[in-house]
Amino acid sequence: MNIIEAKDLCFSYGNSKILKNVSFEAGASEVLSILGPNGAGKTTLLNCLLNLVKPSGGEIFIKGRPIGCYDRKEYCRIVSFVPQIHKPVFDFTVEEIVLMGKNPHLSDFTLPSAVEREHVSKALDELKIIHLKNRYYTQISGGELQLVLIARAIVQATQAVILDEPVAHLDLKNQIEIMKMIRKLATERKICVIMVVHDPCHALAYSDKVLLLKEGENFAAGGPDETITADNIHSVYGVRARVVEFAGRKIVIPE
Repeated sequence: MNIIEAKDLCFSYGNSKILKNVSFEAGASEVLSILGPNGAGKTTLLNCLLNLVKPSGGEIFIKGRPIGCYDRKEYCRIVSFVPQIHKPVFDFTVEEIVLMGKNPHLSDFTLPSAVEREHVSKALDELKIIHLKNRYYTQISGGELQLVLIARAIVQATQAVILDEPVAHLDLKNQIEIMKMIRKLATERKICVIMVVHDPCHALAYSDKVLLLKEGENFAAGGPDETITADNIHSVYGVRARVVEFAGRKIVIPE
């Protein structure tokens, strides 16, 4: 069964059409990457999938049910979100931030149990950041913060994770580590992952499916090899490039 599916999704701000009949599906263990130039509708699409705005046409299904059938807590038990930019304000510890992932599973005024705290420790250990457990999350690096937010999504125990540019503003090493971790989580935990990325090389290396948006429409959709081609890159971005194989992987090289 598909975890998240969109059918002919449309969205407009007044008379301005942002999304036009966008369709895709993503199931367990699959990573779907969404690419497109600035203004292509990627953020609006995520807002629709997160049930923050209501589409003007088409439908979104979560586990086969229309998204509108879910109340917020029920939805958050299935879908979690890792934002692109998160500015720490309060001096919560890393453990406390990750523990917040349990909120959709707790009754009102119920405190997390020792078992739930153990889930936090296991998630931090899995992401190799257990040493940050008692650190204030206002005092950690950008790469560490992104891993903390992914740990929170793990603890939320959802069947789908939506990520908005998960490696934006990170150095090369952190980009690679986080993309590998996302791929590992999808495969080992059978999680459906939908992420917006800017680098087509990331989509080629770590995705099962790619949705290429242009002016709010599905320009191309399918497997990475069939979607990320020299012709498609030129048509969508206006950039001449070659897709070549290097060290057993395909990469995009601008001409």
